[in-house]
Amino acid sequence: MSNQNEFITLPLTIKRGGIEIVPMRSGLNWGQRPGRNSDQAYLSIPAEIQRSGFFPERGIEFLLGCDDGEIFKCVRAQANGKAIECPQGNALLGLYFRKRLAVRPGYLVTIGHLQKYGRTSVDISRINQYRYFLDFSIVS
Repeated sequence: MSNQNEFITLPLTIKRGGIEIVPMRSGLNWGQRPGRNSDQAYLSIPAEIQRSGFFPERGIEFLLGCDDGEIFKCVRAQANGKAIECPQGNALLGLYFRKRLAVRPGYLVTIGHLQKYGRTSVDISRINQYRYFLDFSIVS
């Protein structure tokens, strides 16, 4: 089976009351809770993608290379494998996205930050069973 051109889009936002927002205490803002490292983050995987077989099973490590050259070791975690996390520390993803969005470490990521940057989602391509490519680039 060829994996070329297989990709999915993961939203970094949710709709609440018909309004697009960045969740205040999950996703990019997972650490925005008392007793947590405020930079902790994960990428949320919608239910239909969780069941699709696109990503490895929960707990199996894979590499996520990014359009700017960064590379993260990741796993699917949480209930039903609904999250992409970094086993070395979830602040790695949070700091990465805060840097790309020009948000200071520890600060809440908002829909305004994503809109100013120019994207509210990431595209992930499968290179092979254990290697993926994350595109968060913007087209000018």
